[in-house]
Amino acid sequence: MSTAYRCLFIVCVAALPAATGCKKETPTAGGGAAVSAEDIAAVRDTLTGGMTRMAIDDLKAAHVGKKCVVTAHTPAGGYRSTPPPPPPGMVRLLGETIIYSGEFDDVSDDSVTVRAAYPTAGNYKRIEILRDDIQSFHLAQ
Repeated sequence: MSTAYRCLFIVCVAALPAATGCKKETPTAGGGAAVSAEDIAAVRDTLTGGMTRMAIDDLKAAHVGKKCVVTAHTPAGGYRSTPPPPPPGMVRLLGETIIYSGEFDDVSDDSVTVRAAYPTAGNYKRIEILRDDIQSFHLAQ
């Protein structure tokens, strides 16, 4: 292969990503594309199978460590996780709704804290969810 063909080949390979329109996708502030209420309900119902819907005011220290699923509105400005990122399956972004799966950790006057274990033993990711954003709270018995 001559030098001219090699140069042409290198230029073509380098220009291929630009020509095909490859670019990094940037998420929208609201968490992405719109998701229907039926799809959100289906995901929530799948995750909460066998769980009981509870009022936040009924949560007590005896519930700490039990599996829970929290459905909430996406916070203003979109969802942003503090480092490190949550473990796989803890946070599901469904348009303007977020579904958190994990263990109940704490409740305060203005928020509920959910935790999920990382694959390494003893390490947890804790996410605080404002009470005003919570749509439903399900707890395993």
